[in-house]
Amino acid sequence: MVVLLTPQSTKLSGGYLYNRYVSVELPGERFRYLQLASRPAAAKPVHPKETEYSSGPEPPAPQELAGLGVPATATLLLDSLYLSYPRWVEALHAHHRGALAMLVHYLPSLDPILTQAAAEKLRRAEIACLSCCSRVIVPSHYMKKELERLLEPASPLITLAPPGVRITGINSHGKERVGLIDRPSSHTPSEPKLLTIANWTTAKNHRFLLLVLAELRDLPWRWRIFGGADEKGALTEEFRYEAKELGLSERIHIGPQIEPEQVQTEMRQADLFLFPSRFESYGMVVAEALAAGLPVVANRTGGIPEVGGDSPAVILCSGDEDFAARSEWRLAMSRLLRSEKLRNQLSIAAAKRAQSLPGWPDTAALILSALEQN
Repeated sequence: MVVLLTPQSTKLSGGYLYNRYVSVELPGERFRYLQLASRPAAAKPVHPKETEYSSGPEPPAPQELAGLGVPATATLLLDSLYLSYPRWVEALHAHHRGALAMLVHYLPSLDPILTQAAAEKLRRAEIACLSCCSRVIVPSHYMKKELERLLEPASPLITLAPPGVRITGINSHGKERVGLIDRPSSHTPSEPKLLTIANWTTAKNHRFLLLVLAELRDLPWRWRIFGGADEKGALTEEFRYEAKELGLSERIHIGPQIEPEQVQTEMRQADLFLFPSRFESYGMVVAEALAAGLPVVANRTGGIPEVGGDSPAVILCSGDEDFAARSEWRLAMSRLLRSEKLRNQLSIAAAKRAQSLPGWPDTAALILSALEQN
């Protein structure tokens, strides 16, 4: 039995969706997905030193897992959100009779907005956690290389399990791939619809794209953004203020976090997918956009180049925030906004690329096979 443990959350990050899609594909007698409620903030910490790395609520004590139905000899697959809790992971390693593995959706220490000191503190926590694991699952070659660099010379076994892509017509056992997400036959060529799906964090870089589009105000476009707001809502408020100051408020819609089915609806109605994130282990939403037949403009960062491969449908730009990077984005956007013919050509290329990406049954099978070898 493999049990995937992750903290409870209402935010639909790529990692949570990965966990959800994998668990749906696997038989319940061999794989269980358990979201753990954290201890209340007022409770006495199980591991007093844990706050060195995380100020959030504590995970439940290792001895409490049996009461949640976790078999004593199960292989525990820990979500990488627990990389901030090395003392807890070490306690699991000491007390749990089964193997420990980790599903590394991302490494917090790679976040480009961190100071060197903050990144180093996180690296220490990551090394402590990963040293307790006999196997690690990663979504991309990029993340595999980063882990090997972090843990050299003694790296655990690393299994590459790229995220699947939802293709219309895949049955519950992944036997068929009938077709891509259906797209309406008519769009409004006079006003291309731009779409971004990204939670509001500094690294997702929404403001950078706002400045790019401000330089393209003479071209027709409408931009729709969906994602969970940051904790205090400061990023969205600053964005709204700046959009108003630039005279672009009427052309930009900011929506809340939406469910995957709503994401597909938005993608069906869009013409271009824009993803200016500076920090991605893979870029699941880019794969979803390709499956919707959407050309993508994104930063050349992390695992995103692996999603696009050599397809012309994914146009990669510099991930910097300087004037040269903005010029690169502006030129790419200008070409696409001016040419419906080019957008249509790249839409076909996007669908073709999506057909070559794995489905979720493939990803789930890779993970279960690797962990049952422990």
